[in-house]
Formats: sequence, structure tokens, C-alpha cells
Amino acid sequence: GRSLELLRTIRSELRDCQTHLNAVGKLEEQLRAGLIGKMIELARVHGDFTPGNVIFSPDGSTVTGILDWGQSRAQGLPMVDSLDFLLGVHCLRKRAQFGHVVAQSLSRSTGRDDAIVAWMTQLPQRDEINRDELLLLAWLDHVAGNLEKSDRYPNSRVWWSANVEPILRRYS
Repeated sequence: GRSLELLRTIRSELRDCQTHLNAVGKLEEQLRAGLIGKMIELARVHGDFTPGNVIFSPDGSTVTGILDWGQSRAQGLPMVDSLDFLLGVHCLRKRAQFGHVVAQSLSRSTGRDDAIVAWMTQLPQRDEINRDELLLLAWLDHVAGNLEKSDRYPNSRVWWSANVEPILRRYS
């Protein structure tokens, strides 16, 4: 599905780094094993549902608009859109990059980001996707979306080291 398509997008950017290619292969295997046979709800998704694409009323209590539907697709995972928004809010609050936040949330150690885990338990869960798979799918969606929408991301060492490498290091 789309997650494996996203992995191939990342893999094409990693053609010169064997360690990262191996990590992408392991990540792909984990997702494939974790998603096979699962019942998953598909629906129209925004594809870039982040706080920067949401307009709020002046007092911040009401959403008045959602912008930038350029990455929208008819067959996506609504839970990933929801998690993208929550992760985006968390990134803003912590002044952290997406890859670092996801890596901390995946961590089983004391460095795990429990706020993300707590938020995830409040999301309506109709799918059979586990927490780690959902985090990885949100990360893939974020990374591949950025790689697809602009040529500046693959060439930015700063963006790459903050958003891609923290996850790939977990699988190296």
C-alpha cells in the first residue's frame, strides 16, 4: 500500500548509503508483517494535516478553515492524519523536529515521549494498527510528503538529520 510506496520514495533518496538502505529494508519488513491481514479503515485524507494548515478563530476555540489540500488522496488512513496533527502540535510545543519526536515516542526507554502515547490512546481506534506501526506510518507520510513536494528536502542535511536519520538509526 501507500506506506511501502513511501518507503520506496525514501529508499530512492538513500541510494548511496548502505546502512540506511538496510534500515529501510528492516522498517519495510516490520510494517509489512504488522499490517498483513489487518482490518484498516481507508477514507479521504488531507495528507498534510499539520497545525500550519489549520485556521482557527481569533480566540483559538474553533477551526474556521483547513488549507493546502495538495497532498489529499481518496484512499488514506484517517488515523495517520489525526496523528500528524498531534505530532505537529507536539513539535511546536517542544520546538523539536518531527523525526526526533517520533523516535522518542517509539522509544521503550525512559526517554519515551509519554505525551504522544497518552494522546494516541484518546484517538478513536477502529483500526487494528498498533501504536508503533501508526507512529511509523505517520513518520513515513511526513517524510515522503516533504520529499515529494519540494526538491529542497532531500538536499538539506539539517532536515535529513532531524527527520529521517532518528528513525533509521533505530533500524540500523
